[in-house]
Order: sequence, then C-alpha cells, then structure tokens
Amino acid sequence: MNTRAYLSQAKNIDNAIKNLLEYARQCRDDATSITPKLSDMKVQSSHAQDKMATSVAKALDYEKDAREKAEALLEIRHKIVYQIDGLRQKNIKHANDYYNILMGYYVFDKNTSAIARDIHFEPRYVRILHNRALVAFENMYGEEYLKD
Repeated sequence: MNTRAYLSQAKNIDNAIKNLLEYARQCRDDATSITPKLSDMKVQSSHAQDKMATSVAKALDYEKDAREKAEALLEIRHKIVYQIDGLRQKNIKHANDYYNILMGYYVFDKNTSAIARDIHFEPRYVRILHNRALVAFENMYGEEYLKD
C-alpha cells in the first residue's frame, strides 16, 4: 500500500462506518417489523414467533459486529490523524503546511483549491507541497504501512 492509499483510508472510513451502521439499523428494523400472522387456528403459532426471535437475534448480532468494525475503523482513522499531526512535532521545513495539506486532503476531503484558499497559497504550490508532504510522511511512518 502506498502513502496516498494509506492516507486515503481516513476519508473513506467515515463512509464505511456510516454504511455499516445504516445497514445494521436497517436489519434491526426489518427484523422487528416482522409480525407473526395470527389466525383463528392456534396450531404452530410458536413457529412464527421462533422465526421472529431468530431474525431479531441475527440482527442484534450483526449490529454488534458492525459497532465493533466501526470502532476498529475509527482506530485506524485516529492513528492516521495522529501520524499527520506528528509531522508538526518534527523539525521539518513547512511542517505546518504539510499538516494542513494532508489534513485537508485526507481527513476533511477538501480539494486543492479549497486547501489553497485556507492556507493562502496558489493551487500549483499546494500540489508541490502535497508531494513533499507525502515524502515526509513516508519517511516518518512508511515502515508501518509499506510492508502491507
């Protein structure tokens, strides 16, 4: 996995978490909206209730799994944000600009023009600094993710 792909995980994680939790909620809603059809005959009415209980149990299991996966994804996102912040801790020329650019691209999903406006640079210069920031990031943390 290259540096861009590694950092891109941060912006993709929000959507992945949203989708996981939305699907879990939908499964729960579907399971709890199942109602056994009762008729005048009381024969095997417990079968329908067992089916509903099984559906609800499966939905709850999926919801628990989705929460656990969401927590794991959040851990990855927090790690990336912490690593980007680590650039400012080193005595690197343009460290604050690297931080703002990487956070803008990979955490806040901003485009080059928006980042350029935020930090008062020309978009072309932001692209140059972005490439330099990727190199600085890779030099600091590349051993952790390049082996994947």
